[in-house]
Amino acid sequence: MARKNSKSAIETISPPTSPYLWERRSDTSVQFWTKGSQEHSIIKPTVPPHLGLVRHDLAADISAPPPFSYSIFEKLGILHAAINEMKSGFRTYRYRQNFHFVIFVFGGEISLVSGRRKISAKKGDLLTIPAGSDYEIRTSKGWKTCWFHLKESKCWNGIVGNEIKIKKSMEPEKLLEAMKLCALEVHSPTRSEWAISLCADIVCSYVRAELLSGNESPGKIELLENCFQSSPASIPSAQEAAKRLGVSVAELNKLCLKKFGATHSKRALKIKMAAAKSMLSRGDSIEKAAEASGYANRRSFGRAFLRECGITPRIFVKTKA
Repeated sequence: MARKNSKSAIETISPPTSPYLWERRSDTSVQFWTKGSQEHSIIKPTVPPHLGLVRHDLAADISAPPPFSYSIFEKLGILHAAINEMKSGFRTYRYRQNFHFVIFVFGGEISLVSGRRKISAKKGDLLTIPAGSDYEIRTSKGWKTCWFHLKESKCWNGIVGNEIKIKKSMEPEKLLEAMKLCALEVHSPTRSEWAISLCADIVCSYVRAELLSGNESPGKIELLENCFQSSPASIPSAQEAAKRLGVSVAELNKLCLKKFGATHSKRALKIKMAAAKSMLSRGDSIEKAAEASGYANRRSFGRAFLRECGITPRIFVKTKA
């Protein structure tokens, strides 16, 4: 298998003996779809459009929604996502894939080989394949899955990790129902961006929670640190940060207290005010410092500054004059 995972060997991979619907090759991957397989994308399709197999109809074997604002999913780091049912004989080879691949298995069996490692994923399993992996996936029994291509980013890197993993999914049926609702909405002729955005947030929350389940606190704290490394104005609220980590706000604050000695809100305030004081000391206006710190107006910024620094921004500026 190591030979087949090398880039130079991609071109030498032969089609399977079983009847297949289509074949796709690139410098880094080969894929063979067996006849009778089905896939319903909730974003843009991965099936090559020139084959003419994709329909904007969930009743079709292969469907994808009519084009819409894909940025709704892309801003969450979701590049592709689908519900599928593959028949026996499906095979795919990837070399140095440039996205994280997350697969929830609802039926059948997936066989994965990466180097000398062999993994069998069955109903109820969650298979995580990080970006940069070389591997082969095939099935001799067929499978039913929900899968996601996730962008390499701070948002997902700390959750996915850097090695192929398999574990039991917590609540796979809830994720499947959320995906089905999302598929119905994006395919609907009366769809709305608001409803699609809501569906995307729900699906993303389930995926995050599943990936984070069973992780030790240090891994979650590492992800939390990424939140605080954003610009002061981009630091998420406690509610949003808790959502990203798949924990409650109370659990989030316990993690923050353990690592930073302060709750999320207090640490965020400290970082924002440190940045504001630096700007004011350089001669920037109070309005500019407020905006850069993530405050909608000068008044709310002034209250936060007084709470953290003990003086108002105006007095602080005068002391630095």
